[in-house]
Amino acid sequence: MPKIIYRQKGSRARILFAECKTTYRWIKEWVHMQVGQDQVVDTPVSPTLRPSDIVYPLPLSAANDITDPKSQTSFGYNRTDVEQIKVNGKVVKTIVHHRKHAAVDLEAPIGTPVLAMADGIVLRIVEDFCQGTSAIEIQHPGLGIVRYGEVDQFKLGLVHLHHPVRRGQVIGYLGKRGSAPRAMLHLEYYSDWTRTDLKVRDRLTNTSNPPYERRDDLRNPTALLHEGLQITGLKHVKLAQPVVDTSLADWVHLQHLLSTICVRLTCPVSDKQ
Repeated sequence: MPKIIYRQKGSRARILFAECKTTYRWIKEWVHMQVGQDQVVDTPVSPTLRPSDIVYPLPLSAANDITDPKSQTSFGYNRTDVEQIKVNGKVVKTIVHHRKHAAVDLEAPIGTPVLAMADGIVLRIVEDFCQGTSAIEIQHPGLGIVRYGEVDQFKLGLVHLHHPVRRGQVIGYLGKRGSAPRAMLHLEYYSDWTRTDLKVRDRLTNTSNPPYERRDDLRNPTALLHEGLQITGLKHVKLAQPVVDTSLADWVHLQHLLSTICVRLTCPVSDKQ
């Protein structure tokens, strides 16, 4: 029997999570049988989340090779941050800081839509994230918490705090970082989706936790992204030239792709994990 977690309160029951791959209707009917005549209310989060149900967070494959350990866009790359302290316009102190890259960066044209990898709830929106870009932090039950970083801070109205998002939904667009000639999706992945107090106790950035300076459940999202590529049907294409500030011209093809990957998977009941 698949593992199904639900909460019953009075005459109502809410489905929290289901560790199985089947239709939401079947899960709802099963919970209804368990609680008798009690009402099973709709949950804003699909309970059928498994790695096989995710999608790639972009409508096109990244222009860079995310598996290259020598690339500064890969997970775990040794970063060096230099901070200059100025007084009256003069540099009085230079601080050199070393850490490991806590994300995988997916290079794509500025303005590329960013897609939710699975159903979830928006936990936090960081308006000032990096060099004039923002970040959206989403809880994906059964999967983890994903920080979608370096999105356009002037186009944050697509999602709202504590509101649900659906798998494949456009949640933002890649923004321009300062004077950088290219854009990228800075994607961080955290495995514990139950730790949701991102402002205080469970905040994702933790400068006192080297070498990544992130929460202790930070994980490498490379394998997850590759699985999303395969499920979405995209092929990795490495461009000869760096991605520059261009617009996506073929919107007809893009809209068709989005409508294709947003179709919910429906499968027979299975106990296989």
